[in-house]
Amino acid sequence: MIVNDLRMRHQGLERENLSCGVKLDLQELKKKRFKDDVFEVVQHIQDYKKLKKGVIRLYKAWVKEETNGKKANVDADDANTGERGRHETDIQHYRVQLSRSL
Repeated sequence: MIVNDLRMRHQGLERENLSCGVKLDLQELKKKRFKDDVFEVVQHIQDYKKLKKGVIRLYKAWVKEETNGKKANVDADDANTGERGRHETDIQHYRVQLSRSL
């Protein structure tokens, strides 16, 4: 019973580790997108009108989250990444079961 309990705890920790990795990847992706958006706006630093439009667009996109599809893409990526994480966890579980049965 103790060994089974420890195995279950270990599997739970592996799943949690995987989900934390997925969350971290999503955060890194959002940071990269934000950095790219800011870099694009900074390219117009000499032109006040373009800079102002860019800053307003950044504000709407990242503060108010009013985007023209970027948020939808991020949400779709979140869903796909979460689904992928579940599949990877299932595959790992099946590999462990297969190795035990051999």
